[in-house]
Amino acid sequence: MREIVRYHNHFNSITFKNFNNVEFNLFMAICSKIRDKGSEEIILNFSELKEMVKYKHRGNARFLKDLEQIYKKLITLSVRIETKEIIDNFVLFTRYRIIKEEQTVSIKVNEEFAFLLNNLVKRFTQFELEEFINLKSNYSKEIYRRLKQFKSTGFWKIKMDNFKELMNIPPKYRMSDIDKYVLKISKNELAKNTGIIKRELDLTNNMAIIPFSSVTKIGKDQVLSEIAKVLED
Repeated sequence: MREIVRYHNHFNSITFKNFNNVEFNLFMAICSKIRDKGSEEIILNFSELKEMVKYKHRGNARFLKDLEQIYKKLITLSVRIETKEIIDNFVLFTRYRIIKEEQTVSIKVNEEFAFLLNNLVKRFTQFELEEFINLKSNYSKEIYRRLKQFKSTGFWKIKMDNFKELMNIPPKYRMSDIDKYVLKISKNELAKNTGIIKRELDLTNNMAIIPFSSVTKIGKDQVLSEIAKVLED
C-alpha cells in the first residue's frame, strides 16, 4: 500500500531549516501516519517508520537521535498563521514521547491546529511518500511538495525573494549559483525520480517560474505568456 502525505497548503509556507535528508523523510512519514487521526494520541513503531523511509542504519541508537532531532528542530520552527485579526504561533505536536524500551514514539497533534492534517477536502497538498523519499536533495524535496500544490495550474510562480526564503538559500548565492546548485540539480532529480518536471526551470531576477508535468494540459502558450508578464515587470 502506498503511503500518502496530505496536509493543508499552509504547510508549504513553512521552511524546514536545518533538517537533514533523513529527518525530513521521517517527519513526512510521521505526517502520513497521523493524517486524519484528529488530535488523538498516535503510537508509531520504530520498525514501521524505518521501513517507510528506507532507513539504512541497523541499530536504534542513531534512530533515537534522529527522532529526537526532529522535535528539537520543529520547536525552533514555530509554525505561524496570520489572518486580518490575529497572528498565531504554535508548535504542531503537543506530545512527542519516545519510549525506548518499547521502541515506539507517541505523538499528539495540537488540537487547535489539527485542521492542518485532518478532514482535508480542499486547499491541500498531496503526494506519495516514496517519491519524496527518493529525492536526495532538500532543494528537490522543497520544490517537489510545492509543485504538488499547484498541479492543477501546471506551473509554480513565485517572487525570487520569497523563493530564496522558502528554499533557505544562502544569502551569498548569486543568480548563477541558484541556477547551478538549486534549479539544475532539482530539475534533473525530479525528472529522474518523479517525472514531474518536463521543461526547463525558468529564472529571472524577480521571479522563478517552474512549469512541470501538467503544463501539457494548459498549453505551452499560457506558460510562455506568464513568463512574458514577469519579464515586462
